[in-house]
Amino acid sequence: MKRTPLAAFAALSAFAAFLCTAAPPARGEDAAAAAAARKALDHYASIMRKGEWGKGGGWNWTMSPDGKLGTGEAVYPVPEDVILVQPPGTANVAVVFLRAYTVFKNPKDLEVAKLAAEALIAGSPPDGGWNCELWLGAEGPKGVHLYPGQPDWTKKPPNPSSHGVLDDNTSFAPIEFLYDIWQVTGDERYHKEWLHQMDFLLKCQLPGGGFCQVHGGGGYHGAATFNDGVMRGAFNMVLQAYQRTGDPKFIASVKKCGDFMIKAQQPCGGYGAQHADSGALSSARKFEPPGVTPDGTSDAIGILATCYDWAGDPKYLAPLQKAVSFLEKSQIGGGKWARYYHPNGGPWYRSIDGKDVSSASQAKPGYTWQGEWGRAGISKGKAYAGRSGSHPPHTVAPPGNPKFGFNLRSGGIDGASPGKYPQDVAAMISAQSPEGYWLATPGGKAPAKGKAKGGKGGAGNYRALNTIQWLTYVDKLLDVCAGTTTPLPTDEETEEPAEETPPATTPPPTPTPAKTPAPPPVWAPPPIPAPTPAPEPAEEPAEE
Repeated sequence: MKRTPLAAFAALSAFAAFLCTAAPPARGEDAAAAAAARKALDHYASIMRKGEWGKGGGWNWTMSPDGKLGTGEAVYPVPEDVILVQPPGTANVAVVFLRAYTVFKNPKDLEVAKLAAEALIAGSPPDGGWNCELWLGAEGPKGVHLYPGQPDWTKKPPNPSSHGVLDDNTSFAPIEFLYDIWQVTGDERYHKEWLHQMDFLLKCQLPGGGFCQVHGGGGYHGAATFNDGVMRGAFNMVLQAYQRTGDPKFIASVKKCGDFMIKAQQPCGGYGAQHADSGALSSARKFEPPGVTPDGTSDAIGILATCYDWAGDPKYLAPLQKAVSFLEKSQIGGGKWARYYHPNGGPWYRSIDGKDVSSASQAKPGYTWQGEWGRAGISKGKAYAGRSGSHPPHTVAPPGNPKFGFNLRSGGIDGASPGKYPQDVAAMISAQSPEGYWLATPGGKAPAKGKAKGGKGGAGNYRALNTIQWLTYVDKLLDVCAGTTTPLPTDEETEEPAEETPPATTPPPTPTPAKTPAPPPVWAPPPIPAPTPAPEPAEEPAEE
């Protein structure tokens, strides 16, 4: 890479330049990358939203350069005193500040991460978890969920919710961030909060063994859920907690989830997006039928395979062949699958008002009705086709390995996707503004009356900063400063929507009775969901 002289960054403050040069240089540190990273970090710190509360804060999916305008999922506008928890949100940005602290040893980076932690801890309800957003009102952070079509907050006060949400990695990201900040600071307060949040995940496990979408939620929110990575994410995080602590309650939860996979398998071999605790298929919103899904089936295959590796019980292998057969037979051509299938028939499509239609083109718009969800399940299932018999279970003795899965890249929480953003460091530096930010919509204009309206591509119709872009660029710059060569994922590996993500379990090799090897890392969380291309019609909020 061609090195750009530090003098080219004249807009960098003298103080920031001093911080980059006064500290002992990190291995392989590049002056231009360090200066660019410093500017980017300082700018994002300056636009941290703290609301009336003021004791901590966070960020949104997209923001204007001054931080006053912002958007969230489906590109809906969020008020100035609201921050995003749902990734790519506050925890994802905060972990990059943690990593920057380990690279530059600049205490202000750690202070920013601590402010984010304060907001997240204060905004978690007593039972644990988080809603999709936090309202930083004068009385302290409260969980809320904004969605397209919700009334303007200037005319109607927010309706705080005490529900913790698992879909779209909403609670998984801050849980992992709390563990990260404990590892960096050694502050036992963060460790205790992480343990509390892990107990919250166990509370989300239903008596039958599946994990629900929303703790305390009614209707489909309280069902055992595969959709949006709920089952896979909770399973992986609980297994990771066992490896970190050796606490038997976590491996018991892992096996219980595996037992639910056995019970919930349908006669055709597949699994649905939601299931009743009994294992029966259930529906969700009007356009989401009680069908079998290749996404849920692939996740179930991954969970079953991992349970076999850890428990050694062949009962977890028994459903695999039938599940793979369903995926192979249900392809609609070109290595693609429909999102839903009739339990005893072909693809199942529905309009927004819940009427069955004959094709994806007639189904609810703005919804992914076809995708490559079945590929990972077929691959995983076939890899276990020749395995049989029992083997000694893997066990982790307390206190476990506290460093297991510790990863300060933004992708270490839930895989920040680079999307279509260039990954060349020189291009990143060239595109950076003198103030330290990158514009995702350089040609945009500020909307009238200060309202951020939705727009194609998740950036809105204003001059927007995109958090995914920021995570991608700063992580890459920190790679250079730290002398690492860790590659970012390619577009082909990451640009699938969250619900199309393959199972994230990479199981340990099956041991022999004579010698049981220690299992390698299993945790590999799914990518951050990309912002929805366009707003959808108003639907019920997740917490209701």
